[in-house]
Amino acid sequence: MFRTTLPPLTNEFIILIKANPALSVITLVELTLTAQIVMNLTFRPMEAFTAAAILFFCLLFTLSNATRYLEYRIKRASRWHSITPLSQIILMCLRVAICQRSPS
Repeated sequence: MFRTTLPPLTNEFIILIKANPALSVITLVELTLTAQIVMNLTFRPMEAFTAAAILFFCLLFTLSNATRYLEYRIKRASRWHSITPLSQIILMCLRVAICQRSPS
């Protein structure tokens, strides 16, 4: 169940970070305000806003990669459970037959 809901849940969380006023105050607005302060002190707007954009990108990129890794781990863990019981029995019998086969 969690495996199927993880990708949409992650998308909603990223949209929440971008669009929610409470979270955007913490992230985007805070970054742009800091960039404006740095710009006013140094008179270099490109460097200040580029740094803010890079920090915001790193925040969302890290979240996306962490989710991708979590999806990979869940998929790998549930691979055995997605096989039907009859297929599991056949696979186990094949493994036993291969292991018991004597070299000729």
